[in-house]
Amino acid sequence: MTSKTGFAVMAVSAVSALALAGCQQTLPEEEADEGAAVGNATPADSPAATDPNGEVLELPREVAQVTDMAAASETIAVRSADHLAVGDAAAFQDGSAAVVEIPTDCGQLTAADNEFLLGCGKEVLSFDPARPEQPERIAVDEEFSVTAAARTSSGELFVASDQATDVAIYKDGERSDSFAVEDATDQLLAVPNQDGTDNVVRTLRADSTIQSLDWEQSRAGGRLRVGVGLGQASVGDNGTIVVSDTLGERVAIYNAEDVIRLHQYGNTDGVPWATAWDESRQLAWVTTTDNNQAQAFEISHGVPEEHAKVSTVANAQNMVALSDGTIAIASATGDGLQIIKDI
Repeated sequence: MTSKTGFAVMAVSAVSALALAGCQQTLPEEEADEGAAVGNATPADSPAATDPNGEVLELPREVAQVTDMAAASETIAVRSADHLAVGDAAAFQDGSAAVVEIPTDCGQLTAADNEFLLGCGKEVLSFDPARPEQPERIAVDEEFSVTAAARTSSGELFVASDQATDVAIYKDGERSDSFAVEDATDQLLAVPNQDGTDNVVRTLRADSTIQSLDWEQSRAGGRLRVGVGLGQASVGDNGTIVVSDTLGERVAIYNAEDVIRLHQYGNTDGVPWATAWDESRQLAWVTTTDNNQAQAFEISHGVPEEHAKVSTVANAQNMVALSDGTIAIASATGDGLQIIKDI
């Protein structure tokens, strides 16, 4: 196990050493060939699950087909097309997790310090984990329909859309800024940094983009390509971002303490999709849906080194790590919520 302080020192030195490579070699040579297909990754189909690790819980009927998942401390939120369920592992185990109806135009689910966020057209819904049945409704005055939202630790609310090329920032309910980026946005990620100012990163699967936003200067920032097919991205501490290169069958580790930089690539044992960062153990997790597995990697060395491997539910397309190190994995096809406490 690597301590937070130890990782920060190693990550900074490793990123410095790889900065030039990360900026100049966003694609391996064989993937940069003219005409190579890039982007539009989708998760690989799964075989039937056999003996998943940990405990598999039946989800409420309304969210059995999980499309997204997030965690705030030890609280889990899972969503389907039209419902959100919120609770800790014990609440999902005993059936007491709160189930809330949500609009069908809501997009990406994210978590901030003590809230879950959904961009839903002309408003952002903020769910308090203690009272998810009464979400705060934050009106957004944009020409586009908001599908992605993220909040920084200093309170700025960022919104974007999978159909528009703008990012807007709200503070205390009022729009404080907006600026254009090169393309639409699938995910917005607020990335905590040691200097106290969060970076904000956007991703787009269509062309495998990961891009930092130079939001204090009201402009888009550095833009890189994640291999040949970005799947999911998850935020860690000290600027860490864990990303699956689904088509390249790799896990990618980025650092966004200033501009976005590639830290390292590691091969996976299957086709990766869901990602998570286990802060308690300093491990990067990724599921591989073609073989119903999840791998944990230590990233304090030159390349990611496998630390653990577990068997998962079928179509494990979403995963989170809780503050106590518990790993929660959700099936997209009704196989339930998998809780793994002993790694």
